[in-house]
Amino acid sequence: MAKGRAGVRAQAWDKDGSLLDDFAVDRVGPVTLLRNARSPVATSAMAIAEYVLQHVPISRRR
Repeated sequence: MAKGRAGVRAQAWDKDGSLLDDFAVDRVGPVTLLRNARSPVATSAMAIAEYVLQHVPISRRR
């Protein structure tokens, strides 16, 4: 198997300009944004979902 080229991965910045080591949850109107959820996010998807449910208010309005 041949080696591949090095890739570039986006990195999220906090409002103060520091790099985010972990994921960030933000709200923009009725939309909840999950930023910087890097690999292996699939293995932590349930823990992230639990965090969002505990910390983000759910709006019943449509």
